[in-house]
Amino acid sequence: MRQLLTAVFALATVFAVCANGQVRGIGNDGWTNSQTLAGHQAVKNSRASGCNAQSGKKSCPRERANASKKKFIDFSMNDINGNTRKLSDYCGKGGKGKYVLLDFWASWCGPCRAEMPNVKANYEKYKSKGFNVVGVSLDNNRASWTNAVNSMGLNWVHLSDLKGWESDGAAIYGVRSIPASVLIDPNGYIVGVNLRGEELGLKLKQIYGF
Repeated sequence: MRQLLTAVFALATVFAVCANGQVRGIGNDGWTNSQTLAGHQAVKNSRASGCNAQSGKKSCPRERANASKKKFIDFSMNDINGNTRKLSDYCGKGGKGKYVLLDFWASWCGPCRAEMPNVKANYEKYKSKGFNVVGVSLDNNRASWTNAVNSMGLNWVHLSDLKGWESDGAAIYGVRSIPASVLIDPNGYIVGVNLRGEELGLKLKQIYGF
C-alpha cells in the first residue's frame, strides 16, 4: 500500500501547478483529485530544463512513476491534415496492441526540439515492434507547427487544437510544462510519465527486450 501511495503521489507531482495554487494529478479517485501546495514545496525545487506555462522559461518537473493502472483519457483534435481524430484511434483497442507515447511539445519550445532526435530514434527502432508516438502540439500557429514537423522529419501522428497553453489535451492531462509525455500500454493503461533522454530508451528496451 505504501508503494502504491508513493507512486500515485509521484505521478501527481509530475503534472502542473494550477493557477489556484493546487497540484492536480492522478489520485485514488482518478484524474479529478487535487491537493494544496502546502507540504509540496519539493515540486518547485525539483525542476529540469523545459518550457513552463507561466513564463516560457526553463522549468519542468521530472518526477516519474508508474500510474498505478490508471487508464488514458480520450480527447479529440485535428491532425496535421485537418482531420478530426480521437486519441482512442491510436491507444487501447484502437491502437491494435501498440504502446503509445503521448508527447506534448511545441515548435517554439527549445527543449522539446532538443528531445525530438531521441524520440525519433526510439520510434524508428521500435515502430516495427508495435511502438507509436502521438504528438500533441501546444502551438497557436498552424504553419509553425507543420513546418516544425516536416523540417524535423517527425513521421508519426500529430494532433493540435492550436490553443497553445489552453490546449484541451494539456488541460486533461494537467500539463503545464513541456516537453511532457505519457506512455500508454496496449490495454490503454498509463505505464510511464515524462520519460526523456536515455530513460525512454531504457523503458522501451525493458518492454521489447532489445
